[in-house]
Amino acid sequence: MYVTDYLGLACGLGGVVLGWALWLGSRRRGWTASSVWQGSLGLVAAGLGVLPVMLELFLAWDPSDADPSGNGDCGGTTVVHGVLAFLT
Repeated sequence: MYVTDYLGLACGLGGVVLGWALWLGSRRRGWTASSVWQGSLGLVAAGLGVLPVMLELFLAWDPSDADPSGNGDCGGTTVVHGVLAFLT
């Protein structure tokens, strides 16, 4: 569970960084973001990637949160993962 949480976070951050790098590369060449596909794709990828990265940050933090029932395990994550499994 921990490995997939952190790998998902790494992939999400990588996508945002790649989108930002594409946008920045087009700006350095003097192009506007809408005039070339690199700038448009980078802007859209970085903009749309922020919300999933915030969700992935929450899911990486959530297993370290204590179980609300007081058992001392990570049982509090079953609700979040159950809802996400239902949505996907």
